[in-house]
Amino acid sequence: MITITGVPERELPNVLRSISIDGLTVISIEKTADGTYTIIYGPDAAATPSNPTGSPRQGAGARGMKK
Repeated sequence: MITITGVPERELPNVLRSISIDGLTVISIEKTADGTYTIIYGPDAAATPSNPTGSPRQGAGARGMKK
């Protein structure tokens, strides 16, 4: 359990999203009936490949050829 104090409630979701644990980032924040928050963590979106088709991509330093 984590206790966060001194943060206005309207800012709390932004603060919670900024917390990273072991390379995981916040996927979902839900406020429960008792006023606490449930935070679901998952893999960092930036570290996850964004090429679901599996087609080859150029590397970061690769440049296309001009005709």
